[in-house]
Amino acid sequence: MSDLQRLLKESWTLVEEQQEKVAGYFYARIFLKHPGIRDMFPMTMDVQRARLLGALVTAVQTVDDPERFDEYLRALGRDHRKFQVVPEHYEVVGQ
Repeated sequence: MSDLQRLLKESWTLVEEQQEKVAGYFYARIFLKHPGIRDMFPMTMDVQRARLLGALVTAVQTVDDPERFDEYLRALGRDHRKFQVVPEHYEVVGQ
């Protein structure tokens, strides 16, 4: 297991019990810093928060299988194109 894989798994273990709060904080932070992005999301965020958590869990579960991990993340990226997500939006998430 690489250092990055180990770090991802260890990091997830630290927040797993608080995942609902993590998802809420994640979106609140983005919308506070970049209010214009809020319009890209549904009014009710319950489903969206669950999708974020599902994506994180899948990433953590597949990180040991580079082919599946890569395939999953590529599919996730393709899915985001239908919502007019552009590279600049990813920069917002990474802040």
